[in-house]
Parts: sequence; C-alpha cells; structure tokens
Amino acid sequence: MTVVGNSTTKEVGIPEIPEAKSTEADKPQEPKKEGVFDNLDTSTQAPVDETTKGIEEDSRIPGRISNTVANRLKINSDQYDPGDLVITPEEKAAFIGAMITGERYTQTFRLFGGKVTVKIRSRTADETYALYAYIRHTLAKDGPDSLGAVEGDMAYVPLVAQVAEINGTVFPEMKTPLTYTESDGKEIEPGWYGAFKAWKAKPEGLTSALISCVQLFEYKYWTMTREAANKNFWNSDTSTEG
Repeated sequence: MTVVGNSTTKEVGIPEIPEAKSTEADKPQEPKKEGVFDNLDTSTQAPVDETTKGIEEDSRIPGRISNTVANRLKINSDQYDPGDLVITPEEKAAFIGAMITGERYTQTFRLFGGKVTVKIRSRTADETYALYAYIRHTLAKDGPDSLGAVEGDMAYVPLVAQVAEINGTVFPEMKTPLTYTESDGKEIEPGWYGAFKAWKAKPEGLTSALISCVQLFEYKYWTMTREAANKNFWNSDTSTEG
C-alpha cells in the first residue's frame, strides 16, 4: 500500500468503480490563511433516534456497541509494512492545514500495484454518531442476537462515510437523514443506506482493501490528533516520524 497526497475532482453521484487512470502523485493542499472559523456554526446537534430508547436496560449493549465500531477501525500493525505506519512531515502539514481551514483531512493511497488510487476522508461528528445510531437502532429492533450481523455491516458503513474518491471519481458524503426516521407511521431508512447496500454488493477483495485503507487512515489521523495537543505539535519521546 502506498500513501500519496491529495487531489481535486468534481462531484458526481454514486458511481461504479472506474477504470484506473494514469495520473501524477497528488500534492497536499496549501492551508487557507483566512479566518475560516469566524462563521463556524456550532449549533448543529446530532439527530436523536427515538427507536433506541431503553436499549441501555441491557447492560451489555453500550460497551458492545462501542467495541463494534472500535474493533472495525482498529489497526493490526502486523498487516502493514513498518513504513506504512510512519507519519511523514507532508502528512503532518496537510493535517494542520485541514485543522486550520476547518475542512476534512484527506489522505490518498495506492492499491493493487498502483492501479487503484483511493482518497480517504475524515468523518464529521454527526457521521460518527450515525455509525453508533445504526447499531443501536438495529439492536433495538432485532434484539441483542443481531449484533453479529451488525458487526459485519461495520465493514461497509465506514466506507460510505470515508471513501471520498476512487481513481478520480468522487463518492458523495453520507446523505441525510443520517438516522432512521418515521413519517406517517412508516419507518424511513437513512439517506446513506442505498450507498451502504451498494458497497455490500462490491467484490469482497476490493472492500477488504478499502477498509484496510480506512484503518490505516484512522491510526494516523488519531495519532496526529493526540500529538497535536503538544505545544510544538510533536512529542519527541513518542513520535511516529521516521
């Protein structure tokens, strides 16, 4: 797996996986210098899924919900070359730039000998909530015994949220509503559910490779998030930089 920079494309609908294109390695975007946080709207709250009320009565469920998401996104270092785990100065610069501009952090990977280029994006807080809400809703509806099936779904839901681009073709962000809703007594699926089903229909080899990209992305993203709390961004005693 090769990690490269960022790229710019126009947005289209949910596409089929396109043919590989021969392109140059992407470069990190320059951070914007304007005061991007001046008009930041902090009033948005995550939607509430009313169907999950009372699920906490089973004391096993909250912890298992958390573990289901965490385990799917947790990296197994044995699956990667040591060089893949190194956070480069370019990645740090792109990360800081995303934090300054308030935009999503993205990272690009090359798979299958460079034939497939994949851009992974960070999630919003509402999208992370949607992962948990989906599990809670399913467990409330189908009972704790459905957790095994839900754990399998967690291989695909993160792909909806975080796969931004494949071979130059853009994949939309998670569509709203992010949780199940109800209208006239009829349950309405989340807006992203169609994309979720589309990912499940893709070849398993492709989706397995993509979820590995997401896992590696999460490892680097949260490592940088933790270490960014230091005054000089990096803690030399625990630095992952080579």
